Amino acid sequence: MENASKALIIAGAILLSILIIGLGVFIFNQANSSMKNINLSQNEVQNFNEPFLQYAGENITGTNVMALCDKVKAHNLANTEDKTRMVHIRASEAKDPEAADDDDGKLQEPTTVKKEIRAGYNYKVTVGYDKDTGLITNIGIVRRQS
Repeated sequence: MENASKALIIAGAILLSILIIGLGVFIFNQANSSMKNINLSQNEVQNFNEPFLQYAGENITGTNVMALCDKVKAHNLANTEDKTRMVHIRASEAKDPEAADDDDGKLQEPTTVKKEIRAGYNYKVTVGYDKDTGLITNIGIVRRQS
């Protein structure tokens, strides 16, 4: 009887150990996957942002803004699997959307924005960054008053 109770205690300890190790592995994997995008090198961030930064500024021509819309559309199509790398775009004539944290629900498809852009006007293009990764996540476009 003594041997049976010791065997049950040992079996319980082994099961508890396996459970604790499994929980540790699960937590490690969860933390590792959430940190995946945060550990981008400075070079990777720069390469990601560079195609969009060339269009940022105070007096960007309508033609260049249309090219930016095409670039955002192509970028988003190439990154449909990874939502953290999507770039959102917003166009406005009334106010300056400091693109990053001003979530007023007016994000638009690049094709829709491109239809609103006119070649004869100049635009202010601003970019917003993800606070954790440094990647551009939002682009704001405002028509400049003539």
